[in-house]
Amino acid sequence: MTTNDETVSGPLGPLEGARPSAREAIQDMLDAGLLDDLMGRIDDGDLQLTGDGGFIPEMIKAVLERGLGAELTSHLG
Repeated sequence: MTTNDETVSGPLGPLEGARPSAREAIQDMLDAGLLDDLMGRIDDGDLQLTGDGGFIPEMIKAVLERGLGAELTSHLG
């Protein structure tokens, strides 16, 4: 677990009430081996970063859908 004046984070992300920086989130992913796995899949040709069905467009889609879902829940209960 890492701490400083503004943030507290665990191995997979921020702890409740914390405000982690993007750099800390990336470091947590590195520490957990998530980015190594992702880069390995890209290097092996099993995953592409861009284009139709690429990681980046799919990640953006997932983030937007999650945000929209949270917004709907907030408005509709």
